[in-house]
Amino acid sequence: MSLCSVIADRGYWQLHIVALLTLLSYSSSWAQESSTAPATQEQSLEQLVNQLADRSFSKRQQAQETLLKLGPSIQAALQKGLLHQDAEVRRSCRRLLADVLEKKYQQDLQTFIKEPQSTAGNELPGWKRFQQRTGEAAAGRQLFVQMQQAERGLLASLDAGDEAAAEALDTRFRQVYSRTYSRVAGQRKPPTLGTLAALLFVCGDPQLQLPTSITDNSYWVNLLQQSALQQALTKGSSSSPLRLLLGDWIAKPTSSRSLYNKLRLSLQYEIPAGLELSLTTLKDTKNLSGSYQAYCVHVIAMLGGKNYSRSLNELLKSQTVCSRRILRKNNKQVELTVEIRDVALAWLLFLHGQDHKEYGMLQAKATLDRTRMATRTPSLSVSTTSLGFNTPEQRPVALKKWQAYVAANPLPPLPEKLTVVSRPKSKVPPNRSNKKPNLDDAIERLRKAIPAKPPAKAPAKAPAKAPAKAPAKAP
Repeated sequence: MSLCSVIADRGYWQLHIVALLTLLSYSSSWAQESSTAPATQEQSLEQLVNQLADRSFSKRQQAQETLLKLGPSIQAALQKGLLHQDAEVRRSCRRLLADVLEKKYQQDLQTFIKEPQSTAGNELPGWKRFQQRTGEAAAGRQLFVQMQQAERGLLASLDAGDEAAAEALDTRFRQVYSRTYSRVAGQRKPPTLGTLAALLFVCGDPQLQLPTSITDNSYWVNLLQQSALQQALTKGSSSSPLRLLLGDWIAKPTSSRSLYNKLRLSLQYEIPAGLELSLTTLKDTKNLSGSYQAYCVHVIAMLGGKNYSRSLNELLKSQTVCSRRILRKNNKQVELTVEIRDVALAWLLFLHGQDHKEYGMLQAKATLDRTRMATRTPSLSVSTTSLGFNTPEQRPVALKKWQAYVAANPLPPLPEKLTVVSRPKSKVPPNRSNKKPNLDDAIERLRKAIPAKPPAKAPAKAPAKAPAKAPAKAP
């Protein structure tokens, strides 16, 4: 019988699945080291293990203390003890093995933190995979330490196979989500950055074959909106490795119900995987609504920019309707539709600095100006209804005019690697410095801005009375 089967028979697997995964991860890494122990030492260790079943409590206690002092070298002997015929020996070996592995784990973790050049990280569960996906930068190491401190058992499941990793991820995800959004306000506890990063790391691992019921769960978006993750993605040293982990999750196979949320997160944090997801989705639009296709066009334009003009230009053949509106003209209802080619053309004109009004798109310029490429506070959504024409007859004229422009101004070739345009920084007026305003200066500016009251006019003097005439004398 194997180690897993023995522990499972005792009911231990159901109660301590996460702790067992960690134990197995460390056990496999020490197997070779422990197997090189001398034969005499193995005999003495076997005697100490048998002594764990002694009737004398003091002898059993002495054997436990001696085994603990020997450290990692007793790992093989304790594993054999898990198969011992005596139940007391099996229980003691299981407890001692957990204690030894825990002590070794803490030593490796502290060495990993204090000595970046050491190889202690190779013993930590998940480090090699994390290193391959994010690199060896200091920011990534700091994030990995937080992940270890928060979710070491979940990370250990990576080395236990796809099935064990899927079970551990699903269980932990449900636990974290129910605790975060508990109906009882007093029981709510937001997850730490280490927990969120570990969940993303395991869920987005390209080497794991996980069920889509886990990776494409619609509740992921709610969990990823936690303030701890949002702040780390936008600022701080962990931003770069976190964006890579988020990109791996976005790149996982997705359904239409999660497509919009993934693309929106890509725009919010400028994740290149969202650009690739949009390009791939538009190659096979079967059973995909026009509104989702239109949003993919928006993502390509906002993330890829002018570099992906050829991809947008290929969409000028798509007549898929993505928006409808009804207008009343001459006492008649007129239905105007916006097609995917209209959305693509509006973005092409915007990216190449063409006047939309000359192409019959009167509202497109004002709508696209509100996106991230033109404003300080960019909008992540675009009103598709304003990207069409007032009459269907304007569409072929506009397309023909654009084709003439492309003939005179060839579009740039597509980049070989995914290229994302960076968000433009807000410009500070030249007369404004970064110095914090002084209160007295602010008051003085307010006084100058408020027009002074005109001087009060002096009260008008009463007109002087004419001298009273003397009464006429009597004749």
